[in-house]
Amino acid sequence: SLSEHTRHLMLEPRCALIAIGEAEGPNPQTAPRATLTGLASPVPPEEAESLKARYLARGPGIVAADLP
Repeated sequence: SLSEHTRHLMLEPRCALIAIGEAEGPNPQTAPRATLTGLASPVPPEEAESLKARYLARGPGIVAADLP
């Protein structure tokens, strides 16, 4: 794998994703947020094409380089 984060996930699959919204005032601590935690695992080869299509269909701003 070319990416460092992928190599790290292969060694340690625990991961997290945080989504943060806009704060309504000057205090950034009031911004809505959610954190997801989980275990990363490789996509089985037989599911790769359908998952890639599903991912790309999620938004017009998503660009596919050459996703594996």
